[in-house]
Amino acid sequence: MMRIHPHTPLFLIGVLLFGAAFLVDVQQVDIHVHDTYYIIGWSEYYFVLSFLLLLIGLLYWTFRRYFYNIFLTWLHVIMFLASVMALAVLPFYSGFMDLSAYPVTFPNQTWVFVALAALVFGNVLFLYNIVAGFLRAQRIKRKLAR
Repeated sequence: MMRIHPHTPLFLIGVLLFGAAFLVDVQQVDIHVHDTYYIIGWSEYYFVLSFLLLLIGLLYWTFRRYFYNIFLTWLHVIMFLASVMALAVLPFYSGFMDLSAYPVTFPNQTWVFVALAALVFGNVLFLYNIVAGFLRAQRIKRKLAR
């Protein structure tokens, strides 16, 4: 049975999003935060998302020997992919990034906050997984040196 490494789906979807950046229209994503209005092109938006996926995939490939728990690893990968894919699909709906209204009134805004919360929580799990695994590897090295 072939084993799938955590960096494989990250690299695959990152390359697909990078390719999709060349295929999207020349429209833009409008982000309204309080009293400031940001306009970002679709291709740049997809380039940033693909860069995040490829960066996290590279980190997984680099630190593959130091993971503390495989469950935490896959939980982070699933949460990260779900939040990035939600942020890649949500701009297709109207009222996507109008963050000026408080409390949140549109369902799309709720999904943006859920996706961003999953992204932040997943990255905290990623850091914990690497730090705990690195400390465990150091402790094992000290025991073997005695």
